Amino acid sequence: MSISFPTVVQRKDSSPHPKGKLGSQKGRKGHKGPILLVMCLIVFVGLAYIALGIRPGGVKMTELLVIQEGEFLGVHGQGFLVSWNNEVQYVCLDGRHFTLPGLYHDIVFSGPWLFDVNPSSFSFSSPKTGFTNPLTLPLAKGEMPLPFLHGDAVMTCRPRQASCFGEPWCLCAFSDEGILLWEKQVAYAPFTALCDETRLIIGALDISGGGAAWVICLSRATGQVLWQSVLGKGNWRYLGFALNEKLWAVLDSGAYGLAANGQVDWQYLPRGKIHCAAALSGALSLSLSNPVNPTIAKALGKAQVITFGAGGEELWRKKFMKGAPQLSSWSEHLFVLERDRVSCFQLEAKEALLSLKLDGCPIGCVKDVILIDKGPGLVVAKIEIPSSAR
Repeated sequence: MSISFPTVVQRKDSSPHPKGKLGSQKGRKGHKGPILLVMCLIVFVGLAYIALGIRPGGVKMTELLVIQEGEFLGVHGQGFLVSWNNEVQYVCLDGRHFTLPGLYHDIVFSGPWLFDVNPSSFSFSSPKTGFTNPLTLPLAKGEMPLPFLHGDAVMTCRPRQASCFGEPWCLCAFSDEGILLWEKQVAYAPFTALCDETRLIIGALDISGGGAAWVICLSRATGQVLWQSVLGKGNWRYLGFALNEKLWAVLDSGAYGLAANGQVDWQYLPRGKIHCAAALSGALSLSLSNPVNPTIAKALGKAQVITFGAGGEELWRKKFMKGAPQLSSWSEHLFVLERDRVSCFQLEAKEALLSLKLDGCPIGCVKDVILIDKGPGLVVAKIEIPSSAR
């Protein structure tokens, strides 16, 4: 079903305009009917939009779950974690939800895994058990789980107490049954990481050496350091795989493309700060805020989203006036979450496939499902991407 607004077109007419005295109804009588009809149609279309969940442009957004009072905890795996009715709830992408067992102190997300970090121990839940019966392991002083898991390995790191600033760091690998697989030392403090079938890639910071960022590649089976590469100074924003075993490394101060051996192929150093990043199919998108300068903000907006190709070539950029948005990628699509709007782009195309103004603030996105903050409540909603764009 397609609904469109009627269009009123004014045209020139050779016939004389009806003459009527000021205040007389004679000259106005013929105009009342069309005006009332247009107003009725506008009201009808507006009510239809509200009732059917249709948005301008034929885009439909379906509410899957309404949470009257809840607190957003984070995006996790294939759903959202929220605090609801004094419990931690896992909300699936179809609106179903269930309570996670136990109490949670400090939740750490890692792909489909879930950590619960306590002062002296941590537990992690495997998706194979539906997040039930978590395995608990003790933590040494200063030890913490490293936020990545892949297959059956879980990593922790801890500073050596006799060393200044906690360096070097001890890196431990455990199986999902709690068995220690290997233990190695790395020179810099790990902050983020990912792994494939053979490699562990760690994004680290040289805390005692001026804050330079490092990328360290280790053997997943043994923990042996294969290579390490230094980047600029800055805080970590994103670390991910590109095509052909290459890597994306993003700091708040710059973005880097690394070859499979760790060599820096290209870099992008903006004038502003990088807020977040999203990557898919050889393209990398950055959300960055412009420097606080009225002239620059007026010309370029308060923020930009820039997309780069695999070789570092700029594909497109788009300005945003309300600040740096959040980014999420899925199935060749880039979702941009602003203060009161969600937009969807193809990663290699500047034109938006859809743009929806929301009654609330989008705070999380998984695939084509978004979580909207509406004051004291939360709404889980699914966006229908136009079929021509899939």
